[in-house]
Amino acid sequence: MEKRFHKYFWDGLENWGSDYELRRIIEYADFPDLIKYPFSEVQLNISKIPLEKLRTSEERKEFITKLAPFVNSSNSWEEAIWEMIDHYRKENKTS
Repeated sequence: MEKRFHKYFWDGLENWGSDYELRRIIEYADFPDLIKYPFSEVQLNISKIPLEKLRTSEERKEFITKLAPFVNSSNSWEEAIWEMIDHYRKENKTS
């Protein structure tokens, strides 16, 4: 894990699973750090996290919940975000 993320693990860095590490980042990281978190770790672990139980703002929870379906079909944060935007843009046009 990059040193920039250590500040989100104030209770230590030992014995956490990679899914817990991602959850902690989603819950506490500022947005620039969140989208710099390794996308391969997001792909590997997003399905293991109970998104409805995240302890974060409703806006962040909504962002992650809406983004999650596009993570595994993407190669980067940017690509996943654009796929999500395109999906919801098309959905809003048809409603």
